[in-house]
Amino acid sequence: MLSFFTRDLKTKLLALAVAFALWIVVNREAEITTTVRVPIEYRNLPDGFEIVSEAPQHVQIEVRGPSARLTPDDLSQLAVVLDCSAVRHSGSRTFNIGRNEIRRPFGIAFDSAVPSQVVLDFERSISREVPIEPEYAAPPPPGYVIATYTINPPRVRIEGPESHVRAITSAQTDPIDLSNVYGRTVIRLPVHLSDPRVRLDSGTPLLTYEVELRKASASKDN
Repeated sequence: MLSFFTRDLKTKLLALAVAFALWIVVNREAEITTTVRVPIEYRNLPDGFEIVSEAPQHVQIEVRGPSARLTPDDLSQLAVVLDCSAVRHSGSRTFNIGRNEIRRPFGIAFDSAVPSQVVLDFERSISREVPIEPEYAAPPPPGYVIATYTINPPRVRIEGPESHVRAITSAQTDPIDLSNVYGRTVIRLPVHLSDPRVRLDSGTPLLTYEVELRKASASKDN
């Protein structure tokens, strides 16, 4: 066992001296401070809740450390992580941004954030069905009118924040061009919503729009 420590003793001592010198250089390196724009991550939002306010996506933070640690690669690993697991009801909630909310590499210290708080509004998610209404890009040809039309399915299920879902009275088809339609025709097309915070049920298929055009005089006779 003793021979292990005494073999190549000079080489081992030299390596130890070099390592010690490097340690001194690194620890004597001047500490610098810099400001970085970093992303915000929102995690652990309970099922059945949604963020309805404009959630900021970035924040300015001030960090410090040896210049060797403040490289672009190290700084790119910085992020603010806000834990939403404590949300239990609709309303506003304030999140403080401190050192516990900063994900950072070893050797980088956090000093401050601007803003130092984020206020978010939460709402419960709900779903319900609304009717589908046709939207037209162009009317029938001159002298023709819509005699009848059907939409299948006639209703669609929507979901999203409660106040937004309750404000939706109907969904709309993509614009329909009837300028070159005569008689009866069937069109397959998607449906859309006026509120970007409300979404269609994931199982919503393309709908079928069936329309019959007749000459205006014939329609009046009928």
